[in-house]
Amino acid sequence: MKHLSKIIKRFLLVALPLMGGVGGGLTSCDHPVDILEIKSESELVIYAFPTTADEYLLNVSLTRPTAGNVGTLQGVMVECTTHPSTGSGQARADEVTFVHAEKHFGMPMAIYRVKGEHHSGDKISISVKADAPSWEGKSLTATAETTIPAATPMEVTTVDTIYPKLRFLVRVPSLAASHLSGGKEERGYFATRLTSVKDNHTEVEWESAYDDGPDEVYHTWNWTNFAPIDYSHLEIEPSLEPLLNHYNDLDLDPWNEYYGKMYFFSSDDVQAFSSSAPATGGKGDGVVLHLQTEYPSQMDFIDVQFYTLSPEYYLMLRHINEQLSNDLGGIGLTQTYSTYSNVRGGFGCVAAYACTHYKYTPPTPDDEMYY
Repeated sequence: MKHLSKIIKRFLLVALPLMGGVGGGLTSCDHPVDILEIKSESELVIYAFPTTADEYLLNVSLTRPTAGNVGTLQGVMVECTTHPSTGSGQARADEVTFVHAEKHFGMPMAIYRVKGEHHSGDKISISVKADAPSWEGKSLTATAETTIPAATPMEVTTVDTIYPKLRFLVRVPSLAASHLSGGKEERGYFATRLTSVKDNHTEVEWESAYDDGPDEVYHTWNWTNFAPIDYSHLEIEPSLEPLLNHYNDLDLDPWNEYYGKMYFFSSDDVQAFSSSAPATGGKGDGVVLHLQTEYPSQMDFIDVQFYTLSPEYYLMLRHINEQLSNDLGGIGLTQTYSTYSNVRGGFGCVAAYACTHYKYTPPTPDDEMYY
């Protein structure tokens, strides 16, 4: 996933200093984190975000203990298992391939590619074992699991291109205040994002020419594959859409941060707004999201994305946003928020998602719609 390294960097910058600077205990959303237990020992860090694609990336790292000694990843063993949603299907062991090793902020990181057959409703289980640094004298084990949600259909009903603004009306017919799964009522978690895509590839030629004889040769280049496809996540104006406007007054700025430009909400939010804003949260026609952004200066098309998130993915985004949008906490005027983790025996996040896409190509000067 594109944001995997960024999420790990966020964890290393926010979670680890917090662990090293507190003398008592820290409680995450999923399990307690005891500072006294980790101050002199490393723990495994796991990040993976499976979906219905055939493969996903898995990152393994180590925490920095408060003693300051950071070892290397040794003897890493990764097992990934897919448990089909159908009762008759048997669990399948996915193929795990080592990709490469690197370092972020001096922390060791190993990246793996996991290949297998994945469908909505499948439960993904991940187990990682590694040798601890030599001075610790123990082995490390961490496990986590998540379930791939089903994609939620959506349609873009209206696109307003009034420069410099661009607004999409996105209708989600099936979205109601709750989702039914397996005969019981469960919360649903969702997010939306707008991504501008620009292809920068050009043709290439190596041209040789002679100036004043063959001994004075010069070359000119036309580049190709030099500048890759550019993906730019656009900022949505949440004030125009109540479901996406989670503004709190803990920021010194008049706006909140949204990590990765992922604007999330839950079925509880839909239920809260359904009575006061039927056009936004009604059960009959579903939900209509008003997504307004600045018109990109350069783009080939915009990818309108609607995500269905596992609970773990939603909680991870919510906790990161609470950290980013908490200027008062940074100067000691309010409580700070812990980093979410659902990894047993370590830290990190294993979370699943499903995504529905709509491709919007802007009109050209030759099109009648252009104005």
